[in-house]
Amino acid sequence: MSFTRRAYFGNILTRELERKQADQVIDALTPLHAEFWNTPLCKRFGHWLPGSYEWMARLNIIIINAPKRILVGFERAREVIPPRLYRRSKEVPSALIRSLEINIAGPQTLLHCDVHPGNSYVTGDNRMGLCDWQCVVRGGWARDIA
Repeated sequence: MSFTRRAYFGNILTRELERKQADQVIDALTPLHAEFWNTPLCKRFGHWLPGSYEWMARLNIIIINAPKRILVGFERAREVIPPRLYRRSKEVPSALIRSLEINIAGPQTLLHCDVHPGNSYVTGDNRMGLCDWQCVVRGGWARDIA
C-alpha cells in the first residue's frame, strides 16, 4: 500500500519518468488488466463502456483530427526526423487507425486508455500512481502499455 500524502502531480509538459517509475506504472496497470482479462465487460458494467477502437477513432478523427495533427507534427519536426521516415509521413494516420483495429482483435480487458506521464503522480513514498480515469474503455492490454 502506498502512502499518498505529499503526492506530486505534474503535467504532460513537466513530468518525465525515469525507467524505475515507468516500470511502476506498468506494475500499477497489471492488476487492472488481470482482474478484467477476457471478461464480458459490457455485461458487468453496461453498454456505456466503449471499445478502445470506437473511443480512439472518435477522438482521433472527429474531435482532434489526428490525421491532420500528425502531418503538422511531421512538418514541425522535419529537421529531426530521418528522411526515410519523413517520406512515409502520409502513411502514419492510416497506420494509427490500423493499429487500433489490431488492438481489439484479441482478448479484451479494462483499460485506462490515456496512459502518459502527465496522467501519473508520485506518492509521498516515491511510488507511481495513475490519475485522470475519464477515458476508461475495453480493449487489448497493449493500448495502455504503448
